[in-house]
Amino acid sequence: MIGSRVTRRYAKALFELAQDKNILDAVENDLKMIMAAYQKSSDLPLLLESPIIPTREKRVALDKLFKQHVQQVTYDFLMLLLDKNREENLPE
Repeated sequence: MIGSRVTRRYAKALFELAQDKNILDAVENDLKMIMAAYQKSSDLPLLLESPIIPTREKRVALDKLFKQHVQQVTYDFLMLLLDKNREENLPE
């Protein structure tokens, strides 16, 4: 239940920011692309869900995978999830 509340808060904040910047469709497409990569890859979920892998290494991996392919707002959102240790909530 806590995960659901947290997830809703993060999703709402991202939605509102994308809406304010008039890039809602682009951010939605970014998230679809990220989730497709997450679901296709066996390594990406392991990377994000591992408590052993340091955040800086996760940051480097996400940077290489997504930075050049998503809106800055989406990228910043991914980095925020890492900074707050909420990367396990990404699939939600």
